[in-house]
Amino acid sequence: MAFSAITLRFCDRVAGGVVFLGLLVVLLLPVTANAKSFKVALFIPGQSSFWNLVTNFMEAAADDLDVDLRVYDAKSNHFLMVKQVEEAISGPDKVDAIVFQNFKKRGPAIIKLAEAAHVYAYLFNSPIEKEADIGRPREKYSSSFGLNRQQP
Repeated sequence: MAFSAITLRFCDRVAGGVVFLGLLVVLLLPVTANAKSFKVALFIPGQSSFWNLVTNFMEAAADDLDVDLRVYDAKSNHFLMVKQVEEAISGPDKVDAIVFQNFKKRGPAIIKLAEAAHVYAYLFNSPIEKEADIGRPREKYSSSFGLNRQQP
């Protein structure tokens, strides 16, 4: 059975998210060793077959790694996504890390929110525009890693 280039690219992106979750737990385990469970929030722009598959993969990986995964659906509303991020990264039950897309160019604002809250941020499946001037991962914002840059 042959796979198309699009199918392989899609699988690579989903697998990248699962690999990220595993690496995140391994890298940050000492930081949260006394914590009850490592908490990660996944922010999806809306329901689609792609985002359903990503969510299913992330949930399976989270179960395998004993990670508390919280999934937020922005219902195609970038303002709602930012509000959801603000809620997830604040309060006594805030998450340790967020995984999100640069949905309607909200990525730089979300990175800044995560930085202020001391929450790790991982941009997934979309680049940040060069004009956003956020630098390379951890260059300007210590909480950001795994950022995608738009090619010149």
